[in-house]
Amino acid sequence: MRSLPPLALAALGLACHYDLDAVDRPGGDGGGDLADASGADGGAIADPCAVDEVPAAVHLHGRVLDAADSAAIASVTVDAVPGGNTLSAADGSFVIDVTLGGAPRAISLSFDSQEDVVYPLHLREYQRPFDRADVDVQPRLHSYDQLDATTLYDYQDNPHRDPGAATVVTWLFDCDDAGVAGATIAVDPSPDAITYFGGGTSTDPTGVAYALNVPAGTVTVTATGSEPFTFQAPAGSVVVAQVVAP
Repeated sequence: MRSLPPLALAALGLACHYDLDAVDRPGGDGGGDLADASGADGGAIADPCAVDEVPAAVHLHGRVLDAADSAAIASVTVDAVPGGNTLSAADGSFVIDVTLGGAPRAISLSFDSQEDVVYPLHLREYQRPFDRADVDVQPRLHSYDQLDATTLYDYQDNPHRDPGAATVVTWLFDCDDAGVAGATIAVDPSPDAITYFGGGTSTDPTGVAYALNVPAGTVTVTATGSEPFTFQAPAGSVVVAQVVAP
């Protein structure tokens, strides 16, 4: 199985010793579509972990930072569907309030920098509904240089990045918000390569895997113990898909 450089996980903002109360996590903070790609319209969804209560609204906030050096990135369009959009401030901060109407809903987040020659479009997709009213989102954007030179592509025998394809990062959690070790993932349509953080042929305790050069469009990820999770992956984008294995 292809390997990753040591900085790959930290560069994506998914540090090895991550604080699950400080990141946007499935089950704690996110929404997604369990059955199909209808999450883009923010419709009511099934919950793989049977959340008992859903807040009436979610207060999304955080800072958009560079993945390599944690520098703030200003004027990034942060779009929550549903919820609307805003621009990140000079310090990278943003706030979006999303009304849920008392039902589990799919919320997709995108981060589109005006410096599109520096940063590709980044997205966050969640398979588990939000179950708390305050969500601290900490997006970290990869530059093209990071993707191509130091992080994922062209590292050892990893493939060269196809600018017309997407990079999909699967982050697998259980219902207690712990990373799932020993899982494998399948991606449809097939990527050029799937690599697991920590090496080997399955996830380590972080639950992170990378699908490199995924054909753009509708993508379905299935991990050991999870239901299929379908979302949109635009050409050239980096998509972090937080998947749940109950």
